[in-house]
Amino acid sequence: MELSGKLIKGTGSYAVSEVAPISVKGQLLTNSGGKGQTDWVDTDGDGLADGWTINTLTSSIVTGNGFIGNAQRGVGVNGSELRNLSATMVSGRTYKLSYKYRSSHGLNVFSRSSQLIKSNVANTSDAIYVEITFLCTFSSYLMFYFTVNEMWAEIDEVSLEEVPKGYPLLDQGDKVLQCTSPGTVSILSDVAYGTWEWDFYYTINTTISMLFIVEKDGTASLTGSLQGFDIHINSGETLFLINHKGGSFTAVCSTAAGYMTTGYYRIKITRTLDGEFTVYIKSEAEGYDDWTLLPVSSGNPGIDTDYTSCKLFTIYGYSANLSKIANIKITNQVKQ
Repeated sequence: MELSGKLIKGTGSYAVSEVAPISVKGQLLTNSGGKGQTDWVDTDGDGLADGWTINTLTSSIVTGNGFIGNAQRGVGVNGSELRNLSATMVSGRTYKLSYKYRSSHGLNVFSRSSQLIKSNVANTSDAIYVEITFLCTFSSYLMFYFTVNEMWAEIDEVSLEEVPKGYPLLDQGDKVLQCTSPGTVSILSDVAYGTWEWDFYYTINTTISMLFIVEKDGTASLTGSLQGFDIHINSGETLFLINHKGGSFTAVCSTAAGYMTTGYYRIKITRTLDGEFTVYIKSEAEGYDDWTLLPVSSGNPGIDTDYTSCKLFTIYGYSANLSKIANIKITNQVKQ
């Protein structure tokens, strides 16, 4: 949904921005290939792939063990490092890292030693593929870090690329609505039965409310006369589907505490004509390719027949510059 010109001012301030294009296109690392590729080259035959350096590590090039060609093997101790200095990741940009590995113990991935990208990747005797999208917070090089003494690891198919912020849910040119001072903003919507879908950014320890059905408008604190349904995330990282009833509320369903982490999510809610709600989600934890039924103890699907009409779709951001929403899609199912 194009948001410009459709926003109804509420109690907060919001700005529409555009996902910027990436700064550097293509593969950032030398002597790397990515999924299904093997480009490990050891020109001088010293057991270390060209373009990579080591710290307190014994290196060798190996084949087999589930890899399609050459793999870099390292044997080391707690604190040993395998590093690629050919490219610097820049703080504030988003990257996609992928690699295949197997190891005897947990393997950490860092931007140098200051930003932990992937914590203690599990030990595995079978080569497995890992893909991570992350926001860089410390400008430096890529480093694989050994976590215990007498540890070995084998790595192949390494790829590092810059991607647009919000990837893979958002792409360059997408419009993002961001809270710049706490409060509400709305768009007109008359849909009380149908499908609602949107992307949003959540930051841990913060609160955000996304009211997709507002039958009666309330006060800035989401109390008073407010009547409607809300996707609400509290500071305990719990996601709720809430029925607001003029100052009180009941939960149709909720996740476990700590379910939400910092990052972009895509959510979809369906409501049938008999009032049955079903909530689906896409995320790094649940996967981006297919919809996953939101994991709750009960109530998904859940039935709530309150509110048969709608006036608004309202966002309430509690924290400036942290609440973001994009790609709002609303499909009507006409009440019979």
